[in-house]
Amino acid sequence: MSAADVELFEQRLGFPLPLAYKDMLRCVNGFDRECIDVQGGEDLAPRHSGQSYKYPDDLEEVAWLMGEISEYRWAVDECLEAAGFRTDDLVGFVPIHGHRALAVFNDRKLSPVISIVGSDVIIYGSNLVEYLQHEFLDDED
Repeated sequence: MSAADVELFEQRLGFPLPLAYKDMLRCVNGFDRECIDVQGGEDLAPRHSGQSYKYPDDLEEVAWLMGEISEYRWAVDECLEAAGFRTDDLVGFVPIHGHRALAVFNDRKLSPVISIVGSDVIIYGSNLVEYLQHEFLDDED
């Protein structure tokens, strides 16, 4: 995204993005190639989907995740507060990959990423860089 595109995206969201995420969007904005989800049993066919969201193209696609965050906001707040973040400074969320979302605070230097499935919420990265390393670079073997 160009700097102007990022600014338009912020206007559409209604809040400024964390600095680290703005920098990331200028370099990479989602992936055009679909991912293959092979989880499940033998009776389930692999699913193809774009797991890393591309904006503004995927705003409608992430409505389900925004709804889940809204429905379980109490669990999201508990998780963020337990990790030392002040939820009274929280201004919004930006889904970034699958069921992961960037928590956006008034302090644009903060960029924690949550993972949410119902009321099960964890901090998947205390900042965007930690999240990206955990999601895409960690080798658990």
